[in-house]
Amino acid sequence: MMTLSERFPGFVRGVSTGGSISISRPGRDMDAARTQGVFSHLHLLERGALGLIPQEDPAQNDRVDDLKAVIHTLRARRDELRVQADRTRELRHSIDKGDFLDEEDYRTGENSEIRAALLTAKQTELKKLLKAHHLIGGYDLIETQPGKRFCVSLHTAYEGTYCTTYHLELDLTRTVQVVRHDVPPSMPLDTLVQQNLQTNLPAFLHSLSLHLNALTSRQQQIVLVKDQIKSVDVLESNQLCSVLVLLCRGPKQQDPETLVTLLYRDLTSELPTQVTVESEDDALPNSPQWKKSKTLLLDQPVHKALEIMNKTGVIA
Repeated sequence: MMTLSERFPGFVRGVSTGGSISISRPGRDMDAARTQGVFSHLHLLERGALGLIPQEDPAQNDRVDDLKAVIHTLRARRDELRVQADRTRELRHSIDKGDFLDEEDYRTGENSEIRAALLTAKQTELKKLLKAHHLIGGYDLIETQPGKRFCVSLHTAYEGTYCTTYHLELDLTRTVQVVRHDVPPSMPLDTLVQQNLQTNLPAFLHSLSLHLNALTSRQQQIVLVKDQIKSVDVLESNQLCSVLVLLCRGPKQQDPETLVTLLYRDLTSELPTQVTVESEDDALPNSPQWKKSKTLLLDQPVHKALEIMNKTGVIA
């Protein structure tokens, strides 16, 4: 079978030199062929028969339609999630502020499921914090470096009044170490660290808390003696308040002054372990009144014992 170029060489050359025929979609080629004449149309049909014109793939068109439908579905889901995320943020903010709904609103409210889920998560978080609080003995804990360091706060109080708060930063990278603290330098912190820090953290914190609270108690007692007992002078005390020397005046002007020394060998206690009484009158320390007073000083905080001694006439 002869091709058009073989049967009409001059005409085909004229067409090829006078105009261009694009290879594209069949519909567009057919429209172009109508405007270029019968022979161009025949030439286009011949090329189609030889497979020179690309044909549209129906399967590919179906795939494109499917992808468009998936895109439409995903965009709709994205918009729903955005709205839900906005509602969740608003509800979380209201819950954090303590703006709770009543029971009826929980059952019928528009966002009841989200609010219930947030409240459940909040309760779970609080339970975990409470468990951690119990594990460390009820002390305040703040994480300074996630997974590496945390700070423990130790509060002290005397007679129901908060006094001083001390802090320790512990490093957990390898072994537990105290890297920073504001514990008084006179406190035997190194000894307490060696005893319990590596093996029993709650025991270490409990022991340190006992020492700090006892120190605060002894300090406050000295302050109260100075403020309330005018017939007694504080002559000497150290940083740990483990030694306290008092000068006591008798109820009468001619009574000799008495020197009372209190030793606190148990640094976890607010009470002295030993009381010594000295006076120019050698018989005074062994008198019945001062024997009772020595027992009183061992059993009561010093300012309370001195108040009783003042009321009973032992001191002025």
